[in-house]
Parts: sequence; C-alpha cells; structure tokens
Amino acid sequence: MIEPLFDNNLIINKSNNIKIIINKPIKKGVALYNDRLYEGDENAFYSIIQKKDKIELFYRALKLPDSNNIAHKYTRQFECTCYAESNNGINFIKPNINSNTNIVFKNNYSHNFFPFYYKNQLLAVGGTQYNTGGLLLLENTIQEINNWCIVKKLIDGSQLIPGWCHDNHFDSFNILFYDPNYSHYKIYMRHNDPKKRQVQYTTTTDFNNFTEFKKINLINYFDHIYYSNFQMYPESKYYIGLPWCTDHFVTMQNEPTMLMFSINGHDWITLDFNIIPEKKSAQTGYGFVLDNLNNKMYIYVFDQELELLEIYYYELHRIQEISCTDLGSIKLGLFDLKQSQEIFANYKTNSDGFIQFELLDEHNNIILTSEKMIGDVYFKQIEWLDSKIIPSDSKYYLNVTLSNASLYSFKM
Repeated sequence: MIEPLFDNNLIINKSNNIKIIINKPIKKGVALYNDRLYEGDENAFYSIIQKKDKIELFYRALKLPDSNNIAHKYTRQFECTCYAESNNGINFIKPNINSNTNIVFKNNYSHNFFPFYYKNQLLAVGGTQYNTGGLLLLENTIQEINNWCIVKKLIDGSQLIPGWCHDNHFDSFNILFYDPNYSHYKIYMRHNDPKKRQVQYTTTTDFNNFTEFKKINLINYFDHIYYSNFQMYPESKYYIGLPWCTDHFVTMQNEPTMLMFSINGHDWITLDFNIIPEKKSAQTGYGFVLDNLNNKMYIYVFDQELELLEIYYYELHRIQEISCTDLGSIKLGLFDLKQSQEIFANYKTNSDGFIQFELLDEHNNIILTSEKMIGDVYFKQIEWLDSKIIPSDSKYYLNVTLSNASLYSFKM
C-alpha cells in the first residue's frame, strides 16, 4: 500500500530547513491527434482504463458545424463516443470498429459517457446536456466494444441536493469508481447552486439504492469547479483530484487544473492550484497509467487550442517531495504496520547525501534504526541495523534524517 504523504496531519514536527514541495508533471508527448472528421475542439471527457494487457481510452468526440448560430443545447446531435488503445500508455491507435471509424457509441448519452468495469463486465454511465433522462447505466452487451444498451436510469434530478432546480445537472464529468475503503461505489457529478458550480456525490453498493447526496467540502478553495475529476490514488487508500476549475461562471478565460487530495472522498485539500502552468485551459482525462519499466505515472490532458491529447508524467509516486539540502529531520506518523513489517522508501540522495530512518513507538522510544541509505531508488526496503520483530498491534512513528536528499513516499 502506497503512502504518498499528502496528508499534513502525518507531519508531527520538522526542522526549519525541511522543504515540502509539490512537483509539476513533465510533458512527454502526444497520445492522440484529432485526425477524424467527427473530432474537434469540443472533444472532452477522456477516460483511461489500465488493464493487464492493454490500456483503453474512451472519449467524447464533437465537431460542430461552421455556423456560429447553433444553440449549445442542440450540439449533442453531433456527439459520439470514441475508442483508442495502447500497450504502453504512449502510442495509441484508433482501431476501425464501426464503418471504418473508431466510434463505439452514438446516442444522447455520448455527451459525457464514462466507462468502468464491474465484475469484469464493461459498463458505463451516461448523462446529457439539458437533462432529458438523468444519469443512466449502460451495458456492453456481448463483449464487443460497440454493442451498448441502456440498462436503467440511475439518478434523476429529484434525487440531487434540493434547493435549486437546474436543467443541466448532468453536463459534467460524471465519475464513478469502486472505493475499497468503504466497499461501495462513489459517483461524483456537477452541483449547481445560485452562486457557484461545484461537485456533489453519492454512494451505492448495488446501483439501486443511493446514499443522500452531499456537496464535497473544499477546505482551502472557494471558487468554481467546472467539472469533477476525482479518483483513488493508485495503489493507495487515498483519493486524488484533478478537477478543471474556473474563476468565473459564464465567460471562461482561465481554466487551470488543480491537484487535490482527500483522506475520505468528502473533504478535499488543494495541493496545487495550477499543475500545468503553460496552459490556460488544461482539461485532464480520468485515470493514471503506471509505467513499471520507466517508473512513470502518466496523466492525459486535452488541449482545445491544438486539438490533441497530450501526455504528462510524474516520476512514480513522486508528486510530493520532502527535501533538505543541508542536514535536517522530519517526524511522520502514526503508521499502522499490522499487515506488513516491511517498509519501502521512495527517495533520492545527492552524491554526498544520505537518508536514515528511525522507527519510534507511540511513546517516542526508538525501536529500530536503519543504515544510512543512498542512491535514487523508487522503492527500496528499509534495512534495520537490528533484526527485531515489532508488535503488530501498535502504531509507530518514523523519524527521518535527510542530508542533501529527498523523500517522496512509502510502501507498507
């Protein structure tokens, strides 16, 4: 289980020369170009699913007629859901699926089609602009990527947070994923109130019964979230968000993507307001792709001006960095080591630096001390100077000494 250290509550104390940095993703290249007649600058809602044998990519394609007079509410007749795939997360192909196109679905619900797997069955949710049917559950009927049917309506406007009637609640990135922390599915969607556009959510275990809708709690952000993009952080119990935000409601000139973090999926903390500063509008896709060979975490960003899907990456589980260019220390915890007494550290040291760990009990007694560790290692097991079995029914602190070194995350 990855411990990315986003939660400031884990930091008990630190020396003044310790720096905590949120890194920016690095541009890698282009995943997809708009090279089909039905694709345009209104492409959106890219969803990436990493499977064992391939990476699947679904997206809304939309090219509007040249006429500027077409009403926005009627654009859905030009929408379709498209598919691409890759074996490495970098080079995607658009297979010919239906009449020499990569179109897998064309319906009113293509506006924000969101796929997911449920017990190895490919399902999706679909919604519409200007609500004509709410949020529906769709099923891929015979394991062919372009055979879909509507199973049932999941949610309509009457189930949402009351207080303001709006005909466009489902015009957003309607995210649905399984949450192993609570053994249920979370569904995030647009929430409108008279003042701000935000995000609401519900949960379900059976797609029949839903908990009361709630608006997410934004702890340190107070403006508009234009669409939701919340998910589980890879290989972890935590939640991460890459929502597209705007500082005004109708005329959008600056639409950065935030980096957000949560420990429960309800309370969200903004870690970085604009993760891709070179773009005024960065519409991120849903899903990370982990490249085990190159130790990278890919994210995907659609550039509306260039009309292409770009690849950015973080080094593997290195979004956040705790560093010291001199000699410093930081105390972290408490950690539960019930499942495993092995701790792996993701770190980097300079040629003259090192990193060293001490395991402390709840009374701050030193239980174990590690050797001084050096190098640039994504996950190396901490080797203790003493071989001692520690009680598994207790929690522990980690005291970390850094000298010209950086610590990124743990695996426990």
